Amino acid sequence: MYLLSDVLSASLPQLRSQRLHPVTVAVIDSGIDSSHEALRKKVIGAWKFTGDESEKSQLPPHTNNDDAGHGTAVAGIITKIAPNARILDFKVLSAGFAGSGKAMLKGLADAIDSEAKIINMSLACLNKYRDELSGLLEEAYRKRKIIIASKRNIPKPGDLGFPAELSACIAVDNQSFDTPFLIRHTGEQPIEFAAHGENVLSARHGGGYYRLTGTSFATPTVSGITALLLGKFPDLELFEIKSVLKYHSRKNTYLNTREINPLEIGSIEKNRTEALGCVCAKCGEFFQVHEAFSFALCPACGHTSPLIFALDKELCREVLEHLDFNLPEKYLYHNKLHTREVVANVHAFARHYPSLTRREIRCLMTAALLHDTGYTVQYENNEPLAAEYAAKILPAYGYCDKDIQLICRLILATAMPVDPQNLLEKILCDADVGHIGQANYFDRARQLRAEMANCGNIRTDREYLTAEAGFLARHRFFQPYLEKERRPAREKALQSIRESLAKMKKQ
Repeated sequence: MYLLSDVLSASLPQLRSQRLHPVTVAVIDSGIDSSHEALRKKVIGAWKFTGDESEKSQLPPHTNNDDAGHGTAVAGIITKIAPNARILDFKVLSAGFAGSGKAMLKGLADAIDSEAKIINMSLACLNKYRDELSGLLEEAYRKRKIIIASKRNIPKPGDLGFPAELSACIAVDNQSFDTPFLIRHTGEQPIEFAAHGENVLSARHGGGYYRLTGTSFATPTVSGITALLLGKFPDLELFEIKSVLKYHSRKNTYLNTREINPLEIGSIEKNRTEALGCVCAKCGEFFQVHEAFSFALCPACGHTSPLIFALDKELCREVLEHLDFNLPEKYLYHNKLHTREVVANVHAFARHYPSLTRREIRCLMTAALLHDTGYTVQYENNEPLAAEYAAKILPAYGYCDKDIQLICRLILATAMPVDPQNLLEKILCDADVGHIGQANYFDRARQLRAEMANCGNIRTDREYLTAEAGFLARHRFFQPYLEKERRPAREKALQSIRESLAKMKKQ
């Protein structure tokens, strides 16, 4: 048993890391891509409602049942905020967000009869269905179901959106906040709350992620928070949930919680332990930065690294989150750490060329940031996919067509076997294998060997060492100064590998 004061004092972000009861959330929408990595094993049932007769059919599990992408994005937001959420997919919309009111009513009725405790409705139907909706919401209230519904993005005269206008649900408007945990109580009837729904990183049906804005994406933010609360305090009623949301709104509990954005939780601790190498542009001192892509003060001379000025922090955050979400765990080398190392290498190498323009450095570092994003789709021949991803997301960050074309050419230049044609391509190709001739070479080589084994590309140590020895024997850095500096260490590593191979042959 618990008191309401216990609920009010609970930290919503901290609930995410606690052991919570599973909470089932029904998503009445366009269907869900349950094969998406963010939703695998999260969707526990799916049904489709179509036609004026409201026919119902069960959908196959672990497949893409979303024609429009809307429901996948909604479900992804819920499960990202509330790891304890389990999703029931009630598909009432098809491609183009087409669907009948009767299908939606039938889907809602079934959701009320289901095991779902929360029902997310990021949609609105016509005023003519008000009476039928009122009856269903009353039934939901008696069954202690919590319905969370969106206000219309473009309200009609006398119609802000149904069922959002009805008092037996939590109605949600859209607003921009620094954290999804900050809910605003508007004090207006019937739309009582506003939640974060601006530029929300959402799961894309078919794979990947993109950013969306609207009340549809503010509503699952509230559903996720509600799932957290019910995971800790399962007996909460609708009016108690509203009281908790009002309390946090009036207290501004999470007004300054930049560090606990749930889209970043899970990578924060890694960021604090995985060091990013940086070279001071003033004195040349190498040092470690423990927060990726932030201002870096050189401990030797106090100079501030210009890394932050070359890369947009929001772009960095989106790409790193994309890699976090999409890269398989078996990729032990081509991962976020490797991406950060390549960016750091590019930053270090570029300082040797004062004639490089600010534009060229920006494009070069952007290409380094994006060059391995194709691995989120496939292992081989991934560079064209990385270039395609770059072309898709960069316009939103102010990159012109000319710069995007340059960045894509740079990414494509990293395809093996590399054959860079100009200085920028040479810098990026050298940065991509920047561990060669460095103290961490064997650590990174072991990770690459394990990754290749995980992917079925290598079977024995002898097979790997033979391939690596051949690669090192052929390898040359394209920048003359770098080849001169790192040749001795590379040759020493090659000799060590050859000695290991010789021992294996004797055994």
